[in-house]
Amino acid sequence: MKDTIDYELPVGFLGEIAHSLFVKKKLEYIFDYRFRVLSKLF
Repeated sequence: MKDTIDYELPVGFLGEIAHSLFVKKKLEYIFDYRFRVLSKLF
């Protein structure tokens, strides 16, 4: 399984800060969760 995610946050520098503080962690959580669930199923 391979995922490709393309996204761009608005507001330049503030978007980069939001990415560092919130978005990156949320994406990691989503994919870690999916990995755990799929590992249990297969």
